[in-house]
Amino acid sequence: DQYAHFLSPAFALSDSASEGNTMSVAQLEALLTEMEPDIRAAERDMREIEMLESKGVTGAGKLG
Repeated sequence: DQYAHFLSPAFALSDSASEGNTMSVAQLEALLTEMEPDIRAAERDMREIEMLESKGVTGAGKLG
């Protein structure tokens, strides 16, 4: 959640310098290095969800 605004399409497509959100290459590298474990965990979780969906077990336990 802390870096969610960096992952939005609006941020990626914006001219960050014009918005005052300048970030040096070193800062960006540090940010990505810090975020790497979270990104990898999210990718793992997404693969697991896709596997469960392909097995048809995601609907198990629905109360509605």
